Amino acid sequence: MMSPSWVFILVVVAITFISGIFWNVTVVTFYINNWGQTLRSGGCDKIVLATAAATALLQVMVTFGGILFYSQLFLLLPNAALAPFLFVFQCFIDLCCWKTSWLSVCYCLKLVNFSHQILLWIKSRFPSALTSLLLGSTLGSVLINLPFLWATIHMPLNNSSSSSAGIGMDLSFKVVKVTLGTSVPFLLSLFCILLSVRSLLRHVWRIQKNGSKYSQLAGHVRAVRTMVLRLVLDLTFCIVVMGILLFSFSIGLILGSLSWIFIMLYPSLQALILITGSLKLMKHLF
Repeated sequence: MMSPSWVFILVVVAITFISGIFWNVTVVTFYINNWGQTLRSGGCDKIVLATAAATALLQVMVTFGGILFYSQLFLLLPNAALAPFLFVFQCFIDLCCWKTSWLSVCYCLKLVNFSHQILLWIKSRFPSALTSLLLGSTLGSVLINLPFLWATIHMPLNNSSSSSAGIGMDLSFKVVKVTLGTSVPFLLSLFCILLSVRSLLRHVWRIQKNGSKYSQLAGHVRAVRTMVLRLVLDLTFCIVVMGILLFSFSIGLILGSLSWIFIMLYPSLQALILITGSLKLMKHLF
């Protein structure tokens, strides 16, 4: 007879998988069905579509990783099997971080009135360069994670924790990976959020001064909220994943289990943030 803990694990894995696939496929389907409008949107809808598609695939990866963790099968797999999984997993993580930053840039360019010539040039060129930026960030995510294919993964002996267990990689690679995969997109998103919040505060001040209605700010507030929530979610996700990769054999079963539950929930949470950030999606679904 199956133990209660295994029943709980199977239920969590099933619910997170179905939820993540359902919400992200719903977003993808909506924008594909409205393809003409998506192409004319100026960029943000394209990023949301690409993000939802990548996150649906990420849901498959994190569910597979959760099964490996809970069943402890990763202890039995050879290095040649685990290294490709980590490579693909990390590519999707970095890709999600970069898509968050591009969405923040897109919202920022729509919300903020720029006066500097360089920023005006970026605003005019961004829609036409968006496809190249998305493809470039995808290719970059693949390239900076290639060393995972040759990483040496040290497993603990006899299912016990070990200080020598972990992923053997060169320090320079770790620095490049964290810098280009997480830090740069995080700082870019943070910069866009600060500009957008400043613009929002200016709008509030003008409305108070002119006695206008605050309903004019609904779209502005929704965009800023989406940027902040996605930035916090992606940053937390990256920290949890890096913690598992670095300390997976010493953080303990309870903390490791909670970490994997959050990782498997990430695609659903990201999809819900995208849905609540889009008035068109909200009207379509609810």
